[in-house]
Amino acid sequence: MKRALRRGDLFKRIYGFVQREDAYTFALNYTFLFVTLGMVLLALLMWFGTAMTAYGALRSAATSAAFAGQAQVTQVDAGSGTGFTTSSTWALAGNYQSAASTLFQTQVTNMHLGTAFTNLACSATANGNQITVTASGDYLPIFLQKVAERYPVITAMSVPMIVTVSEEYKVVG
Repeated sequence: MKRALRRGDLFKRIYGFVQREDAYTFALNYTFLFVTLGMVLLALLMWFGTAMTAYGALRSAATSAAFAGQAQVTQVDAGSGTGFTTSSTWALAGNYQSAASTLFQTQVTNMHLGTAFTNLACSATANGNQITVTASGDYLPIFLQKVAERYPVITAMSVPMIVTVSEEYKVVG
């Protein structure tokens, strides 16, 4: 019974507070606080979402470049001198770096990565029968790039991204 009275007293106090004039100020302040925090959290969520999308696009371009480098495999035959092939091996042509770089630049152009990234770079290396492509760039969300044009200090908030993709060429035949 006493507990019910306490609840009733609590509701009467809250109702009395809401009826007073300063209650409106209290409600407005908390509304502005929650809207402001909500906008900040929404901006952070947008930043995180666009960064994940940009990382996926950069990884896709690097993967395409790795496949282009991997495709530069040629067959090397050794003959017996009598017209017969004694052995056949597969070797990577020397132009795998230019093929990977060319396809990476094509992907950057096609996916408009140049607008989202600065300092884009791509390098391809070969180790045995494996091509490794490393792509890097600094990402700044597109919605902050207009602000960065006016306030260059915003570019310090760019997120550096590095993607390393390895592809192994296996030729059967």
